Amino acid sequence: MNRLALGTVQFGLSYGVTNTEGQVSEVSVQEILQEASQHGIDMLDTAAAYGESEVVLSKQIATNQFELVSKTRPLSSMKGKLDQVEKALNQSLDRLALHRPLYGMLIHHADDLLGPQGDDIWKLLQEKKQQGRICKIGVSVYSAQELDLICQRYAIDLVQLPHNVLDQRLRISGHLQTLQDNCIEIHVRSAFLQGLLLLQDIAALPVHLQELKPALARFQQRAGELGCSTLALALGYLRQQTAIDRVLVGVVNPQQLTEIIVAWTEAASLPLHCADDLAIDTEHLLNPAKWSLLKVSQ
Repeated sequence: MNRLALGTVQFGLSYGVTNTEGQVSEVSVQEILQEASQHGIDMLDTAAAYGESEVVLSKQIATNQFELVSKTRPLSSMKGKLDQVEKALNQSLDRLALHRPLYGMLIHHADDLLGPQGDDIWKLLQEKKQQGRICKIGVSVYSAQELDLICQRYAIDLVQLPHNVLDQRLRISGHLQTLQDNCIEIHVRSAFLQGLLLLQDIAALPVHLQELKPALARFQQRAGELGCSTLALALGYLRQQTAIDRVLVGVVNPQQLTEIIVAWTEAASLPLHCADDLAIDTEHLLNPAKWSLLKVSQ
């Protein structure tokens, strides 16, 4: 299971368009971490911007069993002051390092690294790496354009990017292969498109996302043809992308994690390329950051 990593945004916020349970309780967090550890999942992904997530994790003794990846606070939230960036970074490291280097620290917003203070932020992270507080420096991106600009300017170790059975753009463009060829570690988020891929009744789609119905219907039909669950097919597509190092999954209870672990194992038997033709290329549907704009336009 060491290609799976556990996302923790739900530990600090009520997150996800299909999340009806809200923020995960600290008791449930402990149970989820125990379940993950028992099945060989050894990495947690968090961020300073994920509400109380870092604080919650810092209270969990079980966190010591995991490698940790976190993300910087957005520069915009600190009025562009580098000293505040360093202060926030140190707070994250103090909370999460747990007497060892943090596995990875990502720039949460690529624009911070591409802006006028990008070189200063990069230098600051390099200093933390040289001090032994961080093992890998990376960035979270939303598009191929952001990724290209970052890689032209900085020798990143790690990138987190969106990818799923509907959003295959970075595979089709060759970016996943190029990243692998350059020994840049790839972590994938949005594996289930904020849970939309796992909706049993696509008629329940929010009004502003109705355009996704045909793609979701094709996806569900393919799972039926293959005799597998939609969960297994969503994971199976990602499992077949050998360039991907980690697939981030978020859960709100231990049962959901167990289902994912079972489906990940089942997905190994799916035919190669069985979902490659399910891709769509519609930015406003594939990028959850655009969904609020769709909602307003309704």
